[in-house]
Amino acid sequence: MAEYLKIKVANPQASRPQIVGLSASPGAGGKPNLPGAEKWLLVLIASLDAEVFRTVEKPENIAELEENVNTPSKHVLVTDSRSLDPFRETVEGVMTAIEALLPPDLQLQYGGPRGVQEYQSAVDLVKKQATEERNTEVVQQCDHLLNYNKALQMNNTARIKDAMEILTDFYSKLKGRHKISSAESQLLDLYEAQSNHLIDISKREDKYPNPKLMRLEKEILKAVQELEDEFRGILFVKTRALTQAILSWVKETPALRFLNPGVLTGSGGEDVGRLTHGQQVGVIKKFNDGIHKLLIATSIAEEGLDIRDCNMVIKYNYATNEIAMVQARGRARAAEGKELVIADVHIAEKDRVNALTVEVSEQAIKNVRSQLNSSEFQEKVRQLQLDMIKDREEKKKQRKIKKGLNRASDVRLCCKGCPDGGLICYGNELRLDQCNHIYPSRQWDKVEFRQHTDKKKQDLGIKKVHCKTCGFDLGNTHKGYPCLKISSFNIVLPDGTTLNKKKWKDVPFELETMTV
Repeated sequence: MAEYLKIKVANPQASRPQIVGLSASPGAGGKPNLPGAEKWLLVLIASLDAEVFRTVEKPENIAELEENVNTPSKHVLVTDSRSLDPFRETVEGVMTAIEALLPPDLQLQYGGPRGVQEYQSAVDLVKKQATEERNTEVVQQCDHLLNYNKALQMNNTARIKDAMEILTDFYSKLKGRHKISSAESQLLDLYEAQSNHLIDISKREDKYPNPKLMRLEKEILKAVQELEDEFRGILFVKTRALTQAILSWVKETPALRFLNPGVLTGSGGEDVGRLTHGQQVGVIKKFNDGIHKLLIATSIAEEGLDIRDCNMVIKYNYATNEIAMVQARGRARAAEGKELVIADVHIAEKDRVNALTVEVSEQAIKNVRSQLNSSEFQEKVRQLQLDMIKDREEKKKQRKIKKGLNRASDVRLCCKGCPDGGLICYGNELRLDQCNHIYPSRQWDKVEFRQHTDKKKQDLGIKKVHCKTCGFDLGNTHKGYPCLKISSFNIVLPDGTTLNKKKWKDVPFELETMTV
């Protein structure tokens, strides 16, 4: 819409496309108060240059909607964590030992519980600062803390053995590396000192069952008893890793095995559990045909896919925002559909706030629609659009200035996995081929190629690119060349400053276009 707004402001009489936008809910920008929600809608209207804002409002249409679209009954079940949790206690002991290794100027600024998003954010801040200071030892300590935190998050929602898998996978990869620094050897020793004890605990799930899984099993069986063969459920979870853990749990639970569950996740990224579009279509077809009676899904199933009405939606320790709440609820449109939330107390509270925000959004829509055609409101929209154009142009200008500050030949790309921050290449050695960032030099003495773990990519001749020194994942091949992902590198500027970027568009130097 940026170019659209520029055309409109430059010449209001110019011909512009007519756009119709449909949404389950425009939301309230996460603001559970009326002024905040109204401001959010103003920004939305200005961004889309909306002249008309329609909702179902005629009494006969509302009656028809209520007759044909079921609003599911909703129940929130707050669940406790394990009363006895030796896995958590042991892992926290290791984390405490790692935290004690952090230097005084890079301590965690956090006093809350571990195994939550807030802890991850605190560690990420320390890792970012350590990266900028090129303190590889602290970066590695942070990576291990983040991995233990993931294991605690999995332990909270799945089985102990699922949490243990996260640790064993991480440390197996570490031990498989060509070279391990002295700092990582110390971290590995901390893990191995407790690994046998943790493995032993993970084999005693019957002694330390997860109350959330027990409640989940009970509620699913209760719904199956009521609905019998008509049962169709979607179970929403937060991560792809958790979809795999819950899938395994359902298949290994005798009373639930008959559900023949399917998993529905997104296609982006490279982590375990991602599905291509074709695979998504196949899973949905099996659910629609009744082959899968339960879908275990991430947020991908909330909107945009042709999933037939189901009669039960379960949000398992899962709460996103008010828009996603409306969309997820819409999946339980079948007659007598139910929405169930099984969650910790803080997730249940977030769900409550989302429900309040939905109500606020509905009132804000009514208020904004009544003002939409007033000259005062239209002037606010026009001024906001001018500010948006100005802000966008300024950001583009700043990006261009930043890219011109450093010569590509002076910028080093160093492997994040190497203990000594091993140099892979200089910025001027890279080329841009459409959206692919290629390292076309034939002197690939710093990288090596391995077979791709994805069978489809293997069939296409695509290989994985790894650092030859430490084995760190640097990307894939493209047209036979290394195609590097910037998130695998420390970007070292001429003055010694180290940067981390997730996207190539944010690197502080210009790339030349590849010529054949």
